[in-house]
Amino acid sequence: MNYQLGLLFFVLTLLSSGCEPRQSNLKAPTSDLGHIDLILDSIDYYSIVNDTFLTQSFAVSFQDTVTYGTKQSYDLYLTGQENFLHISLAKGYWKDKAGSGVLVFQTRKPDMKDSLLIAWRQFYSDSLTSHVFNGPDFDLGEVMTYQTEVQDSNKKASFFSNLTSYSKRSLENWGFNDSAIVNGISMREFMIDWDSTTQKKFFKRILRLHVQLTESEYADLESALRTVGYSQKGSRFIHHSNPEISFDLLSEVRLPKFKEIEIELSQPTNERTFAIGGSYEATVKGTRMTLTAK
Repeated sequence: MNYQLGLLFFVLTLLSSGCEPRQSNLKAPTSDLGHIDLILDSIDYYSIVNDTFLTQSFAVSFQDTVTYGTKQSYDLYLTGQENFLHISLAKGYWKDKAGSGVLVFQTRKPDMKDSLLIAWRQFYSDSLTSHVFNGPDFDLGEVMTYQTEVQDSNKKASFFSNLTSYSKRSLENWGFNDSAIVNGISMREFMIDWDSTTQKKFFKRILRLHVQLTESEYADLESALRTVGYSQKGSRFIHHSNPEISFDLLSEVRLPKFKEIEIELSQPTNERTFAIGGSYEATVKGTRMTLTAK
């Protein structure tokens, strides 16, 4: 399955949004946290690539290089049973963006881009953008907050939220039958279809995230999470079937954007603590692995 080409494409083209009128009390399509994106410097990136626990026991892993215009993106995927980690090297397309983070949700039912756009407009006062990327065997609809080309080119490390929806054609091409598509494809079903050997690894799902944000990044995150059904309790966002997300609201940029990442393991393994380059310390204990920013 050629998921990775579409999963990154949202960073390529930030188009101006349409002029649909706002609608109130519109419920967005049911969505799951699909993955988070981490942009890491070379020391951090290759410490993961070369770590046998992370790339062999913890998850199914593979690397990929995609060219955007004249610039390449160097990517590593660690797949879990219910979502995955997408890690990019801060080089080429991602030059000077080490520490950036992206939160990506995926609808269970296909062709929901327009519904996501209209639902998100209820909670975000500025402009949104939507786009459909047509891959060789899939179509990926994406919605995010709008940035001009000038804003995007000047942006260093930052945080984004992205709401996505594949087309019915995509799901059919990947072997899902009509009944499954009508009922909705959960991320667990999606990940099994992507690579069934993931079920034999320790990485089950992302359980909790803690992010550190500027005010504009918070406005992005808060509106996106409300769109997909989160409720807010102080500095935490809660959802019945998605990871808890807490935040620090800061007056200046602090890196990395993901301050803490807690992952549920499918079974207990040997307790250990190890460094991921200079950015994170990983602790494995019982059925939890926690990455904590240094």
